Amino acid sequence: MVWPSGPPATELQPKAPVDIAEDLKVPVIGFYGGQDAGIPLAHVEQMRAALAAVGKPDNIHVYPPRSTASTPTIAPATIPSPPAMPGERCSTSFAITASRLKPD
Repeated sequence: MVWPSGPPATELQPKAPVDIAEDLKVPVIGFYGGQDAGIPLAHVEQMRAALAAVGKPDNIHVYPPRSTASTPTIAPATIPSPPAMPGERCSTSFAITASRLKPD
């Protein structure tokens, strides 16, 4: 499956991330804006459901009032206190994952 609003499958990218959820060997971390026109929330929920169906955790965060997870599109004072911004969450996720890795 290719995201409905995304480009068609190509030789270099024959599948969408949701198609390979079962095969993923690394944690999934994602940051999305709730108002993102390029990646609708329905697609984010598809990925969450695909990961859950194969028993894989996700670390997906949606920032509802934003058009993207990285660029504020409204005045910061009007954004309800988000728990943590993407950079902080990403660093935390990497630290947790690294602490679980076994040395070779």
